[in-house]
Amino acid sequence: MAAQTVSSVLQAAPGAVVARRMVLWSALSVLIAVAVHGLRDRIKGSLVANAALQAEVSQARDRDRIAGDLRESVVRKIFDAGLALHGAAAMIGEGPAQKRLMHGVAELDEAIRAMRESVFDLGRNAESGIDTSEKPEPDEH
Repeated sequence: MAAQTVSSVLQAAPGAVVARRMVLWSALSVLIAVAVHGLRDRIKGSLVANAALQAEVSQARDRDRIAGDLRESVVRKIFDAGLALHGAAAMIGEGPAQKRLMHGVAELDEAIRAMRESVFDLGRNAESGIDTSEKPEPDEH
């Protein structure tokens, strides 16, 4: 009888080992599936964040390029014209013509300042979410 019990235990033992291994491998496969799913979500989030950073870098490059182009061409020409007018006003001497030339110089200086502000405000407004296309026009008095 004891021999039958031992032989039945030995015969049952390999089946139990197989059953335990199946449970272990099933549990391990579930853990791997959960880990892969979590990694997939993290990768998607990382890709979205990377795309946002690439857009910011692209915008900064465009802003720098526009500022460089303006400085090299438009602002430089306006500044040169202002200097020429200022020199002409000095040659004319006191009078209404000089006042008119100096007013023109002041207007050119204001135009340069406004251009510089608008280029560099693009970045600040984009970061803060302000739409620069909807700014109200200043009142003229």
